[in-house]
Amino acid sequence: LGDCDSDDECDGDLVCYKTNVENEVIPGCAGVVSSIRVDYCFERSSTFLWRVGNNGVPAEVFPLKACEGDCDRDSDCDEGLTCMQRSSGEHV
Repeated sequence: LGDCDSDDECDGDLVCYKTNVENEVIPGCAGVVSSIRVDYCFERSSTFLWRVGNNGVPAEVFPLKACEGDCDRDSDCDEGLTCMQRSSGEHV
């Protein structure tokens, strides 16, 4: 119950989902966002796209795992993964 500001405020392996628009659907949750000022803890699936860092910051999240971004080159990604550059919302 309440609003999270970081993953540290979520229980166990749950992560904080930052809402951007009203009526947004939180993955794995029932209902829609009623206010963009409230963020929610949720369980991220391995196939959910998630921006965890950019340009090597924060350093502790690099190399990025599958479905994590933002990568600019293959070396930003974990062993065996390739960085996919998207420009127009292409499917991953």
